[in-house]
Amino acid sequence: MLKNCSIKIESGCFFKCEMCYFWKRKKGSNIYVKDFDKIFRSLAKINPNMQVSLYGGEPLMRQDIFEIIQLATNQGLKSNICTNGFLLNKKVVKKLSEAGLYDMYISLDGYKKETHDKIRGQIGSYDKIINAFEIINGIKNSFYVSPTFVILKQNIKELIDFVVWAEKYRFTKEISLQVLEQPLNTPLIEYWYRDKRYSHLWPDDIILIKTIFQKLINLKKKGKLSKLKQTTNQLKGYEKYYLFPEVFVKKQNECNVQNEYLNIYDDGDVKMCNKMEPLGNVLNDDLYELWYSFEANKIRNKMKLCKTNCMQVLTTAYKE
Repeated sequence: MLKNCSIKIESGCFFKCEMCYFWKRKKGSNIYVKDFDKIFRSLAKINPNMQVSLYGGEPLMRQDIFEIIQLATNQGLKSNICTNGFLLNKKVVKKLSEAGLYDMYISLDGYKKETHDKIRGQIGSYDKIINAFEIINGIKNSFYVSPTFVILKQNIKELIDFVVWAEKYRFTKEISLQVLEQPLNTPLIEYWYRDKRYSHLWPDDIILIKTIFQKLINLKKKGKLSKLKQTTNQLKGYEKYYLFPEVFVKKQNECNVQNEYLNIYDDGDVKMCNKMEPLGNVLNDDLYELWYSFEANKIRNKMKLCKTNCMQVLTTAYKE
């Protein structure tokens, strides 16, 4: 059953992150409020307990973000947003809470603020995020908040300090670690981590990788990282991915995303996997009919044969 639909609601971003090139795109989206009402009604029809993830670019750049979240809430859907946190202030947080936002994932890619600010290309962003945590905690009946950390060569040495700090930090619901993929908004290429344009991001110290992940796994086994979303087996998969990125990490040797996850892009295209062809377009097609279509089943069968390590298989839709 479809459990989660990720919707890219904004193409632009004002950060210049080292592992994401959305800042090169123009601000905007082809999906408007009237379209979201139709989308959320269809999703609720497929599964009334659906989770909806709103992302970008930077989703808070949309002035109608509160109305979009309210529309999801009206259909009984749980919405979350993935944000860099820079635009959060007391007024914004309160309006998000009033609209019914369930959860927020804020990117925090360093234990040291200098590391985070450099990776994110925005001086002062670390302090903004910490202040946002304080604001969210101070508003009664607010949404949950979780820091996310993308593991790069530039920050892997700070990973243990980060999760230990976030575990003790009173405002966090959970901690989510994400594997590094080819930088967003770049043409997909094979063995991208060897490419001179991106190889500087890939951790290449084998001993360091093994040491860091073994420490993480041991802390998790001892119950000292209860907020860490990733399981010990998943962390072992992360380690394997960074050591041998060409080897498919899943033991059952099959992608499990095809029946549970859906992606809608800012041009309206609907994909079950970003490496597969579009299933249709929400601006022209009925999402309910697309999900149960013959074409959808064809794509599902193709996905079963896929042996590519991707964010969904490793992180978002991971299964033991």
